[in-house]
Amino acid sequence: MVNFIIYEDDKNTRDSYISIILKIMGNRPEQYSIIEVDRYTPKFDSILKKVGRKIFILDVEVPGKSGMDLAREIRDKGDWTSQIIIVTNHDSLQQKAFTSKLLMLDFISKFNNTQEELRKSLITSYM
Repeated sequence: MVNFIIYEDDKNTRDSYISIILKIMGNRPEQYSIIEVDRYTPKFDSILKKVGRKIFILDVEVPGKSGMDLAREIRDKGDWTSQIIIVTNHDSLQQKAFTSKLLMLDFISKFNNTQEELRKSLITSYM
């Protein structure tokens, strides 16, 4: 079971990410789940404890906790196997993201062919 966790506060953006996941994964709902999170709450810990592979798609600006802080929390809790993809409007954070030892798969700009870049990263993360 693969858990795709979308941490994004904009509903239209989450819907576009879900569309990409569905195109990649097809009609096999028993093999994956999609979890949408629009803000950080303490209940997020239950998502981190979910069984199975996790692929995180994190936005940087989300109410409650930034995607970068959440990525750091994921790693600090000992999860070094889940894939983390940052998708953001903040291109300037790319260098910081990769030097923060967060072992991210990708850092995608929302200004540059976002859907295609996310599609490629999700295929890579699923392999």
